[in-house]
Amino acid sequence: MRFVKLAAVMIVAVILVGCSVGFPVSRSVIGSPPPDQARLVVYRPSGAMLMWRSFNVDVNGASTCDLPRGGGFAKDVSSGQVTVAVSLWQMPGKGSLSWTAEPGKIYYVRVRVSGEDSSEVKGGLFGLGSEAAAGDAAQFALDFTDETTTIASGVELSVANGKFGC
Repeated sequence: MRFVKLAAVMIVAVILVGCSVGFPVSRSVIGSPPPDQARLVVYRPSGAMLMWRSFNVDVNGASTCDLPRGGGFAKDVSSGQVTVAVSLWQMPGKGSLSWTAEPGKIYYVRVRVSGEDSSEVKGGLFGLGSEAAAGDAAQFALDFTDETTTIASGVELSVANGKFGC
């Protein structure tokens, strides 16, 4: 019986370790973009809404990342028009944010479920949405934040092939 309990604890520990996304976001991890590009830091705070679901993130129309709760990624883009769009295959609508990126700048984009910070949130653990967003095509809210807010969120940036990104 003791062996079964130990095995169960070990399985849970391995699963939880697998949930780790990457490195805690910090100034040194974010770094600086190449001189002719801009750097995006797209992140999702650890909110209660849709906590077990990863959002599909597109940058300039290209699938870029599946963004888990408490995760994020950094991506360098060419200067000019940039659009970050977020969707979830089970939910209608997309949220997006567009702007003109300037070379050498870092843009911090926070992704949340619409209404997540309000008292109208419904669904909790599985996150069915909010009353404010239930009839709205835009189920997701994207907004700009700053470095201090991003670092304070405690998200972890993912790494792929030795570079930051998904």
